[in-house]
Amino acid sequence: MVSEAGRLFWNFILKENIVLYYLLGTVFILVHTPSLRNSYKAGLKITTGLLLSGLIGWWFSSRIPVEYTSLLPGVYFLGALLGISICRYFDELRNNIWGIPLTVLALNPFMGLPLAAVNTSHSSLNTLFAVLGGAGGFYLIYIITAAVKEQISLAETETEFKGLYTLLIILGILTAVFGGFEFI
Repeated sequence: MVSEAGRLFWNFILKENIVLYYLLGTVFILVHTPSLRNSYKAGLKITTGLLLSGLIGWWFSSRIPVEYTSLLPGVYFLGALLGISICRYFDELRNNIWGIPLTVLALNPFMGLPLAAVNTSHSSLNTLFAVLGGAGGFYLIYIITAAVKEQISLAETETEFKGLYTLLIILGILTAVFGGFEFI
């Protein structure tokens, strides 16, 4: 009984905690998005690396026998490192934010995409579509965040309203709007 409760506790803290995935993925997007003009190209470079990471996770998860599924987090980590390496090749993720390398902040979306895709679908084809949709959604949110950040900086308002908290409130409202479509 204790081991079952401990397993459930561990699963819902990390493995199945979708709020943690979204929060850590959002932190990367919040600190990395450049101006809107530059974000189209930068977003495509990062999404390419993210898609590669997700495809590696999908490919291995669909081919690893059931008795070796405990190796999948390591595969996701290696896929994330490969995707981040692709982004660094494209001259992205080379800076530090608050003293933290962007490659460290990028690990969550790069590992989270294949993990979330594999956990939400039970067939190989559905997992592939989940990876493609997740990468496309990442790019869309990347561009929306860059646009909102630019509009906040250009707004003729008090400087107190031009902070990160305003961006978080706006993104929270957009999340509620998009989340409302899930119930339809």
